[in-house]
Amino acid sequence: MSKHTRTRTLTGAIVLASSLLVPLSIAPAAHAAEDRGLITCLSGDAIEEYVPNLTYVPRTITSTTTVSFDSCTGTLGALAPDGFFEYTKTSTMSCLLSDLLGTSARTIEWDDGETSTISLTWVTARVGGSVTATGTGTFTAGKYAGRIATIVYTLIEPDDVLCLGDGIDLAGSGGSAATLAILPG
Repeated sequence: MSKHTRTRTLTGAIVLASSLLVPLSIAPAAHAAEDRGLITCLSGDAIEEYVPNLTYVPRTITSTTTVSFDSCTGTLGALAPDGFFEYTKTSTMSCLLSDLLGTSARTIEWDDGETSTISLTWVTARVGGSVTATGTGTFTAGKYAGRIATIVYTLIEPDDVLCLGDGIDLAGSGGSAATLAILPG
C-alpha cells in the first residue's frame, strides 16, 4: 500500500470516527433539554401589590402578584430554565378576606425565551399574617404542554396593625417563598 493511500485511509478513518463521536457528545445535552421526568424549582419569591391598600374594610381591590421560580432542576440533574409569572385580578378583599378557591390561567416566561400556559385550580389559606396559595393543573400550551404542575407560594404580610391605619400596599417582601413542581403528563 502506498504512503498516499495509507494517508487517505487514515484520514477517512479519522473523519468517520469524528462523525460518530460528535452525536455522542451532543446527545446528553439534547436529552437533558427534553427531560420528561420530574422538574422542580425549589426556591423562588412572591410579591403582591394592592391598589388601593388592603385594610380591614372589604372593598374592591386590584392585586398584582409576581411569582418567580429559581434553581430549577430535572430528574437527570440537568438545570432547567428559571421562570416567573405576573397576574392581575380585581376582587373584593380585606386583611381578613381573600379568594379561597378559584381557577385561572397563568403564563410563565422562562429565561430561555420560551413560555408556558397553565390552567390551574387554586386553594388559598390565610393563617397568622401569611397567605399560602396552592395551584394544581395542566400545562395547556408552550413549553411542558401536557404535563402537570403544582405551584405553591406564601406571602408574608406586614403586621396586621397596619390594616387599622392606611392599610397594606405590598405583601411578600422578605420571607416569602415559591415552589414549582412539573410532573410527567
